Amino acid sequence: MKSLFFTLSFLLITGCASVDENLVLNGKSAAALENDINTIVESLPKKKKLEFMIALLSIQMDVAQSPLAFLGNPDGNAVNYELLSQHLDGLTYKQVLELASKSKSSVEVLTD
Repeated sequence: MKSLFFTLSFLLITGCASVDENLVLNGKSAAALENDINTIVESLPKKKKLEFMIALLSIQMDVAQSPLAFLGNPDGNAVNYELLSQHLDGLTYKQVLELASKSKSSVEVLTD
């Protein structure tokens, strides 16, 4: 019984700590994309969360027609899901990171 408990606990912990490599982002709407991105982010360790969010911002800066696209986000979020939904539909976590690595924009995180 103990071994079953430990096995199930291990599977739950490892399952929650890894990204579903096959999750395909649904960019049909901003809400669907936001939901998929939140699912990915929740499954990542802190360092990879930051890496993924930076990747999203890099892509967003590349595809934005104007700096006003950042200021005009009504939710006040840094990530504009409406804008990204047009460019991330059908991509996986790894493909998003790959696309961001080709970005012409550089995003830097400043800390105190």
